[in-house]
This record gives sequence, C-alpha cells and structure tokens, in this order.
Amino acid sequence: LMGAFTSAGMDSSSDWRFKTHLANLPIYYEYKQDGIDNTDAIKGTYLQNYRNIWDLVKKAFVGFNNYIAAFKDTTFVDAFKFTTLFAIVVLVLINVLALLVALALTQKMKGTNIFRTVFFLLVVVIGLLQLKFTKDKEVQQ
Repeated sequence: LMGAFTSAGMDSSSDWRFKTHLANLPIYYEYKQDGIDNTDAIKGTYLQNYRNIWDLVKKAFVGFNNYIAAFKDTTFVDAFKFTTLFAIVVLVLINVLALLVALALTQKMKGTNIFRTVFFLLVVVIGLLQLKFTKDKEVQQ
C-alpha cells in the first residue's frame, strides 16, 4: 500500500530507522558535550544508554504498578480526563457537522449547486496543495 504510515518493526527492512535516526540522539549529545567536529572523535559515550532501550532480555514484568502509579498522579489523571473529553467532543462535533454538510448538499434549495462547487473545490485544492508540499516521494506516487 503506497503512502501508508505504519509503526516500524524490528525486522531487517525497517530497523534502519532505529540504527540511524534514533542513533543520532546519543551521538548528538556526545558532539555537544565534547565539542566534536568530526566522526573520528566519537567515543560512544551515550551509546550504552541507547542499547538499553532495545535490551529486552533482562526485562522483568512489573505488573500493573506503572499504571497504578500513573493514575495516582493528579497531573496524569487531569491530562487523561481532558484528552478523553476532548476526543469525545471532537468525535461528536465532527460527525454532527459532517451530517449537516451532507444534508445541506443533498437539499433542493437555491444556492445548493454553488455550495457544492465551493465545498468540493476546496477539497480538491487542499489535496493538490498537500501533494505539492509533501516531500515524501512515496506519498506522491
């Protein structure tokens, strides 16, 4: 499927994202700390921390302790409530507005054809602008 965004796996076709892009983080901080200006001077100071992200062998199951701790944190609970409320309100509003627009587009009233033209013209123009400014060549194909 061209242009689909998926979560990257750790298979050989997508692990380059972690080996290259994510590896830039520890190397950046080493450059910054030591004032390095070429790759020959890299010592790998922070690479052990980077490796620990993917070291799944020594991990222990902690049960639901992290969830219990998160829900005891008032900041997290407030953020969770806000996000849930926001998602519900947006979902309802978008569907109600979409239904109203659909009803308006199917009515036999004066000006309906102009409204349809403007509405669908905006959809086409936004789609074309999106293609023009998208830098990912896969999406444009």
